[in-house]
Amino acid sequence: MPNLRRKRGWVILAAGAAIAVAATAGCADQHRGARASTTGGGATPGAASLDPVPFGSIAQGTDSSIAATEDVLIVDPASLDRVWDRHTNFGSPAPRFDFHRYGIVATFAGARPTAGHSTEIVRVARDARSGDIHAIVRDFAPGSWRRLVAIATAPYHFVSIPRPAAGARLRVAREQALDFQTIDAGAQSLIGMNDPTYKGELLILDRAADFAAFWSQHSIDPLPAVDFSTQMVVAVLAGFRGSFGHSVETRRLVYDPAAKEIRIDYVVHGYSGGAAPPQGTETPYQILRVNRVAAASIRPEIRQRLAVAEIASGVTCPYVGPQEIAIATDQQTLDSYVAARLAGALPGPLPAIDFSREQAILAFAGDKPATGYAIWVAAVEILERGEVEIFVEVSGPFGRPIATPTSPFQIVTIPRTYGPATVRVTDVTPRP
Repeated sequence: MPNLRRKRGWVILAAGAAIAVAATAGCADQHRGARASTTGGGATPGAASLDPVPFGSIAQGTDSSIAATEDVLIVDPASLDRVWDRHTNFGSPAPRFDFHRYGIVATFAGARPTAGHSTEIVRVARDARSGDIHAIVRDFAPGSWRRLVAIATAPYHFVSIPRPAAGARLRVAREQALDFQTIDAGAQSLIGMNDPTYKGELLILDRAADFAAFWSQHSIDPLPAVDFSTQMVVAVLAGFRGSFGHSVETRRLVYDPAAKEIRIDYVVHGYSGGAAPPQGTETPYQILRVNRVAAASIRPEIRQRLAVAEIASGVTCPYVGPQEIAIATDQQTLDSYVAARLAGALPGPLPAIDFSREQAILAFAGDKPATGYAIWVAAVEILERGEVEIFVEVSGPFGRPIATPTSPFQIVTIPRTYGPATVRVTDVTPRP
């Protein structure tokens, strides 16, 4: 497709095989006239002096009475009362809060015409020089293709932070979490299918003519309908693969208006069947319908794997509830879990944890009817804005288990992080 790659309506970045696992910001493919951002989303002057701070959600929802976009740093009870009265339209008193030790960052996305909108504070940091508080807020708007209830909403989020320095100001950078819908996916794109050197591409197609030109090279199927007045297309082409069984999964798209850049987080899954795969080659892909934004470039989300160290595990503990994954960022929280879930199950005290530099993840499989069950933290990865993804694997018995009740668990430590965490659980029990 030599002519199409020079189309100016395309934004292209070469895509490697393991981008979602250990990605680095790529450079634009100069032969195709592409542009790639080299600045992180929401970057602010003096970013090198920003130190992340812990924060915890106080209140979050979609029914604020504050109808305009607004961000507030609250450091005293009177200010909280004023903001809370506006937020609830005097519907409830402000919650009690320890302003001697903490402050509050509140964000309001403003009035929205339908359900499906949300807002979230995903990162808070302090400028080591000025003491100013920097927050990254991520708004979400549902795609124009969705049928939504026409009911007014106004998303908001309050979080607590360590008390800021006197005179500190709040500086906010807003991003957009883009809604998306798969309009085509598979293992055999015609693009690159006979070219073992083809490494793949990430494409933004924001004009109907460019999408049609791309589609004529990609597939013999009918062209999907896309309303380019409100939508655009993102194509993830994973490149030539010399084996069978691949698929592409896009986990999220984030748009940074300041950099006019989309960050995409995706993974290419390999063959997962029990028998040996058939021989063959593939060019896996996923084509997405996306909210239209003024993006000038697209690149993979940067991920970093964190060190995971086990400090305790076993198959018998008193906990008999459902599967649970918990994070302890202080000694009191860890002690409460040990007392409630693990009384008598540990041979001795846990190793000392320096919570200024570490935190603990506790994984409980819950009550199981037989031997052979297990649960463990397989990996932990941190994304660019500090969000954490915890990959937990579970397995069940195979062969001839003994009908003895068990309750597997594991406790691990990882480096201290400050952003929200997501848990992904995968069943890896061997299949025939």
